[in-house]
Amino acid sequence: MEKQFIRNRFVKVGIVPTYKCPLHNLCDYCYALEQSKNYNDMDPDLLQKILSWLSELKTPIDLKILGGEPTSYPYFSKFLQLLDLSPQLHPFIYTNGLFTRKICDIMSKSEKISEVTFHYEPAIIKKNKFYKKFFRNVDTLFDSGKQITFRYNAVDFSFDYSPLINLAIKYNAKIIYSFSAPSATNKQSVSLFSYRDFLPQLEKFINNAINNEIYIKSSRPFPACIFPKEKKRFFLEKGNIPLQCTPYPSINPDGSLLMCSVLLKYKTEPILTKERFYSTIERVMNIAEEVKCNIPTEKECEKCQLFISKECQGGCLAYKEEKVDVDNLM
Repeated sequence: MEKQFIRNRFVKVGIVPTYKCPLHNLCDYCYALEQSKNYNDMDPDLLQKILSWLSELKTPIDLKILGGEPTSYPYFSKFLQLLDLSPQLHPFIYTNGLFTRKICDIMSKSEKISEVTFHYEPAIIKKNKFYKKFFRNVDTLFDSGKQITFRYNAVDFSFDYSPLINLAIKYNAKIIYSFSAPSATNKQSVSLFSYRDFLPQLEKFINNAINNEIYIKSSRPFPACIFPKEKKRFFLEKGNIPLQCTPYPSINPDGSLLMCSVLLKYKTEPILTKERFYSTIERVMNIAEEVKCNIPTEKECEKCQLFISKECQGGCLAYKEEKVDVDNLM
């Protein structure tokens, strides 16, 4: 019954084989540095078990391979080999793009990997020691037929999107964008209702993408109340901005589960058995839905009809982390 329950709802899962990353000190908004102090790399035997348990669900699953930097995982090549044995798992790799030629060659030849998401961070690309490696890998994977996606995290209201648009044109790439949300170590988070200040520049970005036939999508839900009435439909439809997220369980290197990859405090105990794995996934999915739909993000949300009717969840779950009683939920 547990497996059937999951099968009816399960769309995607995140897995973090390592929180290590060589660029920890470069991205001030990244949470992985603090997490890397708490976790070792995932044991390869545990990884094999988890992939086997997911495979036994016998339903298509989008497997988001996250980090840290997942390609720095010592057993990354074996990871990809295991994925070849799991036809219903569809991997999506999120990377800083600075992996080795060997890893790049394996990824380019893998029939399993159809899309690779590169973290677009101007501070990385502008550094000479990173520039050549980053674009060597993008070029190689693009030439091998992979769908290239750029993931951009804006931290200021006048974010310069022109270089990103130019890259998307060159590589026929998709763009996933967000504004920097709170996390354990984020030094540059954007407050929720400050999203209003981003709208003028965001409107230009969306129009530029439309004019160049570039697919863009927000990775985080927005609060519905920030949009001017006459432009709400434009932002939601043309900017592909959701008002509700679809939170997915994310697996830490020690086998513990997060109810969402951005909610780092809400973790379970490490999962050691298949039965416990299935039941825990069910539990964290239920908790995520409860937080999304029933926990107001700000005081203004409490009496907002859009939140009460569940049309809007009040922005990304990351903004609710400090407002939830963890012990009562977990």
